Amino acid sequence: MEESEHTKFEFFPWLKEQITVPNFLTLLRLLAIPLMCKYIIEDSKPALTAVIFAAIWMTDLLDGWIARHFNQITDVGKVFDPLVDKLFQISIAVSLFVVGRIPLWILIILAARELFMIVTGSVLWFKQIVISSNVLGKLTTLYLVGVFFALVLWPREKLSYTPWLFLPWLLLSVASFVSYGLSLLRAKRNLQPVTVEASGSKHKNDLTAEEEKHISGLDNISAKFREAIERRNSRAGVSPDIEDDSARE
Repeated sequence: MEESEHTKFEFFPWLKEQITVPNFLTLLRLLAIPLMCKYIIEDSKPALTAVIFAAIWMTDLLDGWIARHFNQITDVGKVFDPLVDKLFQISIAVSLFVVGRIPLWILIILAARELFMIVTGSVLWFKQIVISSNVLGKLTTLYLVGVFFALVLWPREKLSYTPWLFLPWLLLSVASFVSYGLSLLRAKRNLQPVTVEASGSKHKNDLTAEEEKHISGLDNISAKFREAIERRNSRAGVSPDIEDDSARE
């Protein structure tokens, strides 16, 4: 009973820390997605649809800025925000496909890409590996959202040019995948255990900060141990060499 109460009291402060302005804005963005999809599918009020689209995208930029500048980055926000972003992109693609503004192959590629990122990100999260978004990833997302915004207002007589708008996005997606793959390999390499060379030593320049700290601590313990032996020998009047020989025997 005491353990369950202790766990409960630990949970509530954590939950309170997650209730922040950025997470509230992310929740509003999630609730606004169905409304935006409704207007896209109706395909009758492009100006209003564009306003809702822009408002959702602006809240995405705003919550990220607030989280960074006011130190409101939370565990929930790290998962909730990118998840809503991906739902936002997939929902737009499905809606645009329904009204015939993008071809099926673009929807399939986008959905496969986003679902792959969600699954991979979840697996890495449980393994405590975090791959931060890089410039290529942000540029890919920014370009895609820009194309979607243009297609909301795009005249139907010009929809034949739509596939060409996605060509740069495809190239950026490939480049960002390669970049994230390299980042993942570097992260896994950093998690590998330290390998000791055949000589039993490792060059100081090759040590990480954590390894140097660990070795430094061992050296301090060894030095204190030697000092204790010397003090005991001096009180007993025993030569250090004799004590060392007896210790080895």
